[in-house]
Amino acid sequence: MDRICSTGFLWKWRSNNFNDVEKAELHDFYSMFGSVAFHPSSNIGFRFNFNKDGTYLVNILRRMVDSNLNQVVRQKICWAKLIPLKVKCFVWRDVMDRIPVAQSLSLRGILVQNPNCQLCGVSNESSNHLLADCGFSKEVWYWILKWCGISNNQFNSVRGLIDFGASWGNCPKKREILNMIFYATFWNIWIARNGKTFTKIGASLAIIADSIILQTYEWIKYRGNWVGRWVEWSCFPF
Repeated sequence: MDRICSTGFLWKWRSNNFNDVEKAELHDFYSMFGSVAFHPSSNIGFRFNFNKDGTYLVNILRRMVDSNLNQVVRQKICWAKLIPLKVKCFVWRDVMDRIPVAQSLSLRGILVQNPNCQLCGVSNESSNHLLADCGFSKEVWYWILKWCGISNNQFNSVRGLIDFGASWGNCPKKREILNMIFYATFWNIWIARNGKTFTKIGASLAIIADSIILQTYEWIKYRGNWVGRWVEWSCFPF
């Protein structure tokens, strides 16, 4: 409305050097708006139909986009504030098969000296194998699920873990915490893989499990205002 007055449409251009095509488009634009009459009392504005009061909210639009995206990839990504953005984006990229493991790099034509998994050294390194189906990763998941009080369902895919976390239990708050723990586990396995790949630092099951427990405690304490004690969290997160 600040560009419209009683005499027409006003605009202060930074440059008036228009070519013939741009002049023609500008003329058509002025002609279109010149035929519309606006008054101060005109009820002109933007209404966001996905919110009851018509107010545009980014999180509502994000949920709508995410829900439609999930119909394609069939995985419900958790965007809870408990989880740091870089970790959420990492899991999202993994779902889209966009993390730089040996298999995806080879498909892009990049020469990989060792295509085997850096954690087990047996199978080819795909994102699904690395984060869920590797023997080392399975041991990590065994201890994390045991800490959460969940019977080990022998997950062998990232999809299975994400879908399980997205539909687990009847309490949304506890489900959010479980998703936070799952995403931290994905992230720490990835960090361990990078350490083994680039610095030749061996991955320790105990160190990774302790790191996940400590990291999630810091996330929920400082990002979720959790008032529990470390001793309680280290024994059982729920």
